[in-house]
Amino acid sequence: MSPIEGRARRVIHNTFLLFGSEKAAQLFSLLVFMYLTRRWDVATYGQYALIKNWVAIFATFSDLGLNALTIREVAHRRSLAGFYLRNVMGIRSLFSMTLLGLLGLVGMIFHYESLIKVGLVIMGARIVLDCISGGYVYLLQAHERMGVHGLIVVLSSVIRLLGIVLVVWLGGGIWGACAIWVLASIFSLSALSFVGIRSKWVPDFSKWKWDEVGKVLRLALPLATFWSLQMLYFRVDTVILKSLKGNEAVGLYDAAYTFLNSILSLSQLFGLSTLPVFSSAQDKKSDFGRLAIRSIKLLLFLGIPITVGGVLLASPLIVLFSGQKYLPASPFFVVLILSTVPFFISNIYINVLTVKNPKMLNLLYFTLFVLNIAFNFLLIPTWGATGAAWATVFCEWIGLGWGLWMMREYILGAPKQGFVQSVFVSLAAAGIMGLAINLDPRLYWLVLGPVIYGVGMYLFKGLDRQDMASLGSALKIYGKRD
Repeated sequence: MSPIEGRARRVIHNTFLLFGSEKAAQLFSLLVFMYLTRRWDVATYGQYALIKNWVAIFATFSDLGLNALTIREVAHRRSLAGFYLRNVMGIRSLFSMTLLGLLGLVGMIFHYESLIKVGLVIMGARIVLDCISGGYVYLLQAHERMGVHGLIVVLSSVIRLLGIVLVVWLGGGIWGACAIWVLASIFSLSALSFVGIRSKWVPDFSKWKWDEVGKVLRLALPLATFWSLQMLYFRVDTVILKSLKGNEAVGLYDAAYTFLNSILSLSQLFGLSTLPVFSSAQDKKSDFGRLAIRSIKLLLFLGIPITVGGVLLASPLIVLFSGQKYLPASPFFVVLILSTVPFFISNIYINVLTVKNPKMLNLLYFTLFVLNIAFNFLLIPTWGATGAAWATVFCEWIGLGWGLWMMREYILGAPKQGFVQSVFVSLAAAGIMGLAINLDPRLYWLVLGPVIYGVGMYLFKGLDRQDMASLGSALKIYGKRD
């Protein structure tokens, strides 16, 4: 097996592992979502969604860029595992305490109701636990042991599903649901610690040195700025909606965004799988560029039909998962799904720039964050949650153009034969699928639509020999390893 085929196999295999585990976890999360949207009124769910989004923002700040740094460095030199484990766990644990205190201040600063103030503190406790376990997660990703991490994620999601359903059924309300998140994090920390000990990844804090901490932070902070800005960029619309339109608007918008996020996770998992490979190939210009081009091509093949199908099936999807009372959220989803293609591709230029020029990511996402705030304040007063959705779409397409321009020097010279033709074939196949769905837009197309698209791609020769070879290599579970 050639090195290129071996890398392609690893990337796709790891993506499927992550995708399978993440989709299983998302299925359980979706069941929680379906239960809560039916159990609570829209405004109550909006309060819970606001708490989740604030905690997600602060959790991202707690990363400090250490995730991308650890994967990048340990994938390149695996002997650094112990060094990064103790520094990641120590730095993040200390910082998480500060974040928990700041999260408690958020409710007072924004004058939220007491229910939200207390909920922020309860659910925020999971940040401390997740920060401690983060070192093990990063090492598993750097060593491409995606299946182990995925299994723990799935089991944690099962605990969260069963716990939230039971607590809310017993009358625990929002605070009870927030507490279950903490319980699930306790389980994850315990399981990851066990795996870490079995792998001989032990954080030896007797070697803790403050000069090492400074060195790690100097390397990580450029990446930290990016990940924090990215999370703010994606979550700020919910915060603004709460202030301008209230809890019900947040509940409807979050319902639409929940569906979108379950779709976008595929590209995020693919990006996570390719980051170690990009890191290991960073000194090989031709391989690096070829990997970037083929990754973009694959994500276009996925993103184009998803966009077409999502636009046409928005209403039945919303009603299926959340009930008739959430039908007003379907127009938001129709708009948000238009951001699928640029979001998919963003995971590639993010990986390229993370390895080659992380400072440019900070500039890109700081600009997108500012633009998103401006668009939200401009559009929400008139269009409500629809305006927030359009703000996201505008920013994603702006980011796509700018991101591709910034990574251009790293993919120059990479073979691009047949790229444009393949994209046109994908558009044609997706168009045929869309015409068929439009005749009778019901949910059976979730199964039949991909079949029609796949047949179209095959008949019109949308996949070249290298695409077929990569897929075939990836699916040979018992084949030789490179």
